[in-house]
Amino acid sequence: MLIMSWMGKVNLLVANAATDMLVASIALVVVLLLAAQVLRLADRWRRQSDKPILSAQEEMAEYRRWAEEGLVSAEEFERFKRKLEPRLRAEMDALANKGQPTPEELAKQLVPVPAPRQDPPSGEPETPGPQAS
Repeated sequence: MLIMSWMGKVNLLVANAATDMLVASIALVVVLLLAAQVLRLADRWRRQSDKPILSAQEEMAEYRRWAEEGLVSAEEFERFKRKLEPRLRAEMDALANKGQPTPEELAKQLVPVPAPRQDPPSGEPETPGPQAS
């Protein structure tokens, strides 16, 4: 009888150890998932900039100022310049095209479209203009 009760206690201890291991494993997985989520949110927040985004022209002016102050070498300035050149061209093209009308608008300005003529209702004579009474 003593052996049976001892075996019963062993089985009970093994069942508790397995349950404890399962609960600990689930808790560990939950903690790791929460940590991954916190790290992802922190990375997203870190990538957001507090400074406003500079235009290519403003960025180029900043690099030029750095070169004049001696903070960057002439080679580095040229590298920055080559890197920004496509954005500078795109901004310049956008500014140049901003004030120009589209071809359709130009056509309307050059060849005015006459207003459609409205025919008088049938049965009434057409009046060429205001009549004096």
